[in-house]
Amino acid sequence: TLGEDQLTRICENAAAHRAKNPGGAELVGLHLEGPFLCKAKKGAQNEAFLHDPDPAMLHRLQQAAQGMVKLVTLAAEQPGALEFIRSAQEDGITVSLGHTTADYDTACAAYEAGARQATHLFNAMPAFTHRAPGVVGAASDFAEHIEMICDGIHLNPSVVRAVFNMFGPDRVCIISDAMQACGMPNGEYSLGGQKVFMTDGLATLADGTIA
Repeated sequence: TLGEDQLTRICENAAAHRAKNPGGAELVGLHLEGPFLCKAKKGAQNEAFLHDPDPAMLHRLQQAAQGMVKLVTLAAEQPGALEFIRSAQEDGITVSLGHTTADYDTACAAYEAGARQATHLFNAMPAFTHRAPGVVGAASDFAEHIEMICDGIHLNPSVVRAVFNMFGPDRVCIISDAMQACGMPNGEYSLGGQKVFMTDGLATLADGTIA
């Protein structure tokens, strides 16, 4: 989650890297986890750059990336979310629900409009309960895939096992959610212009929020 000028440079750099074709690991696409998220569930995203769903902005970023934006995370309750989902599909971008306070009905409406995934299931979204299943329940009913951070910190291992039972292995994407500190020694790093402190594999903002 950054300003459009910096996101544009990131997109341009990704396109330039692909065009250069330097060998080794192939960069196959970009996931914009922000900035179209809600403040209440921003997690470690920088609130200063959060933005209501903006199809024109997403289109500009896709142009800068020369089509490399493949995935965008969206808070489904934000104004204009359904129109944003439809527009993203026209740009060849999959919409994933995350960093959201959406209830079950709102999330279902987003999936029916064309959203197809959920970003780091259970994290930065309402809890899954028996009368208010929220995004987790809607994803179970509608999503093609969900992402899950299996680092032993973001989710209890029992929840990981339950998700595989609930969704089936073909719908689960195991992700690292890695940032700048990944594989580095303990110390101070940065995420979206914010200081991040990494100690023994746990990265947090100054207030303790997991980063």
